[in-house]
Amino acid sequence: MVRFLSFRFLFVLLSFIALSWINESIAQLDTNWVSEPDTSALYKVSRFDGHYYIGKIKRMDAREIEMDILHRGALIIPAYLVKSIEVIQENDFNQNGEYVSAESTLGQYILNSNAFSIGKGNAAVGGSLFGPDMTVGLTDKLSMRLTTTWVMTPALATIDYQIPVSSRFNAKLGLMGAWGTWNYPEGGMVLPYLGLTFGSRDRNITLTGGYGQIFSWDGPSPIWYSGFSWMNKLSPRWSVVMDTYLSGYEYTTTWVSSQNGVETRTYTEFNGMLALAARYTNNRGTFIQFGGGMVTIDEDPYPLPVIQMFHRF
Repeated sequence: MVRFLSFRFLFVLLSFIALSWINESIAQLDTNWVSEPDTSALYKVSRFDGHYYIGKIKRMDAREIEMDILHRGALIIPAYLVKSIEVIQENDFNQNGEYVSAESTLGQYILNSNAFSIGKGNAAVGGSLFGPDMTVGLTDKLSMRLTTTWVMTPALATIDYQIPVSSRFNAKLGLMGAWGTWNYPEGGMVLPYLGLTFGSRDRNITLTGGYGQIFSWDGPSPIWYSGFSWMNKLSPRWSVVMDTYLSGYEYTTTWVSSQNGVETRTYTEFNGMLALAARYTNNRGTFIQFGGGMVTIDEDPYPLPVIQMFHRF
């Protein structure tokens, strides 16, 4: 029954992904530009030099854009300086009413990620002591993340469909796939999961849970995954990040006993992680985080140093 629900979840996720691609292909909308602005809505008007303005657009034509800027008043911007015009949503502001741009935040914690969209065509590329890590926005609601070790084994890929529910609540349907590559080609994993993020882009909590199958030389076995992640922005450049997970999988061992003949026994093995890190950003798309924690592999504990760097494009 549980395996049936897992594959049903996978079918729903793939349906969301297909619909997302279809909508992108049919609509052909440029979400980075607004031709007929709503004078009651808030917009982010970005220039080619990286500066941007937040406010209401009073009028616009081929020559200039007149805005009512928050906390500043009227401003006229020559149209040839403008790179993009985007609608601002409620969840783009933190609890203090301050605008938080997607470019100034990072969706990754240490291992897990939140349910905010990275945006179509955007990417976060970097890595850690253990290997490279890259997230790419395929559409405004669909993203893919690839990570591996420096020796290219194992390899892990996730694909997420983000669902903005309200100004302080976002969800995602995800699919995690792993492969042992050259070192363990018969090993792998397929795990659908659900992620729930509460809060803003710079201050949030994410709960993650999923159930799937792990594959090895002796056949498939069920595996479950749960995670609790948290981040809090302390200042314009510094944040603190905590990330955890706990997973368990079953495996069956068969042996021949001189007394009882063939015996079979099923075991459950648990693995997990707990890590805490400080995050520094130069507010130009580069993020460096460092800290440490503990990880268990085959239920044996090991220290986990955290040194990661990412850059958003």
